[in-house]
Amino acid sequence: MVYNSINKRLIAVHIGQWLPLLGIALLIALGSEKESGALVYLPLILIPVSWLLTLVFVLRNLIRALRTLAAGFDSGILRAAKRHKLAMIPYFFLSVSFWAILPMGMLNPWLVWFIPFLIPLSVLGLGSAWLTMLSTSGYVIAQIVLLRQNGTFTIKQCGTRIVLQLLPVTSLLGCIALSKMPPTPSPDQNQSQCCPAQAPAA
Repeated sequence: MVYNSINKRLIAVHIGQWLPLLGIALLIALGSEKESGALVYLPLILIPVSWLLTLVFVLRNLIRALRTLAAGFDSGILRAAKRHKLAMIPYFFLSVSFWAILPMGMLNPWLVWFIPFLIPLSVLGLGSAWLTMLSTSGYVIAQIVLLRQNGTFTIKQCGTRIVLQLLPVTSLLGCIALSKMPPTPSPDQNQSQCCPAQAPAA
């Protein structure tokens, strides 16, 4: 049930992350046509709305990640986050390529009016890509905190791994490494194993 809830929230992020790129592609396509008319404004509506939806989807995942702290360490959550991170690779590759090629499209004389919007649009685009990564990293960070609480990681190791989850490539590599960890018993479980309850004396 927990995994289904996480998967549904992350699938929403997958859908939302592609909408801004679609809107910008439509803007370039329609902007290059002389007879596009009012249709050129359609992508201008789609782009901010899709970014807002993506932000909402990301926030829902971060809230859900916080709730996993109460359930204890679960390597299954790490494996689910890993699958979604891997599924986001095509998006990140296309997104970075798109923002690199976009300035070349501004050479089109019909898109000269779009130049003042290029820098803030690029910042928003890259920021949106980072937020989609954060939607999966939130679950990983929550599990890292739990591993620190049960003594698996030191404070330094915990801090280092959390920082790595905020960077694109190391986020995926760190998640893959953590997903291979076996379930770690809590301190209470360790204590019960070391000091089993004795039967009361007759």
